[in-house]
Amino acid sequence: MKKSFLNAEKPWLTAFLVEPELEENIRLMKQAISEGADSIGIEITRIKPEYWNEKDLTTLFSAAGDLPIYSCCYRWGFGEGKTDEEIAELSLLCAKCGSTLIDVMGDLYHSEPWQLTYNEEAVEKQKALIKQIHDLGCEVLMSAHNGGFFEKEQICAWMKAEEERGADVAKDIGLSDTEEQLLSALETFKLLNKELHIPYLFMTGGKYCYLTRELCGRLGGFMYLGKTSKEGVQPDVKTLKYMRDELTLR
Repeated sequence: MKKSFLNAEKPWLTAFLVEPELEENIRLMKQAISEGADSIGIEITRIKPEYWNEKDLTTLFSAAGDLPIYSCCYRWGFGEGKTDEEIAELSLLCAKCGSTLIDVMGDLYHSEPWQLTYNEEAVEKQKALIKQIHDLGCEVLMSAHNGGFFEKEQICAWMKAEEERGADVAKDIGLSDTEEQLLSALETFKLLNKELHIPYLFMTGGKYCYLTRELCGRLGGFMYLGKTSKEGVQPDVKTLKYMRDELTLR
């Protein structure tokens, strides 16, 4: 039985997989585990659709042993052109195949530029999906990738909305393209620590994103995301293991 992502003693060190081929993801997963990863994240919609079936996804998730799996199904990658209903069905398939934590987009069923909807019909459908995932014995993370810079109060409001919809974990990815935006992002951690009652994942993209990603666990986030390939802005697993386990902040 896989471990839960909830109530961990320290932030998770999650190796994030984005390769199109199943076997390459399994190879990188095992390499990351040998480097210290204690959990695995997989962007399912970056994997070729031919592997979106019970047999292959079960094989993929089982390769991590008892380490928990965080799976994401988004509208980009091979998810581009899929309906939100198809994305939801793929998320449910991940839950049935052994994933631990399922990412539900905050604007599922009603797309928004900042990826968090308040459309009443969409919100009710999100809540129903979250219940389905919980009934399958899995945990739910609700996510928003904002696509721009927003003040800390707005980010906190979105993440509180994710909490209110029944998510076990709230997630927001903002933007830090200037030093001022980076300072705002660091202040956001303090506000989230005060206002949220569930674990959260907050970090940014952009020119000045690296500090939010290298220190997110030290600042209150429940998880670090480590890249397993050359692609992406995440630090690698070895760097994050040092940041989490060895770095002394004075």
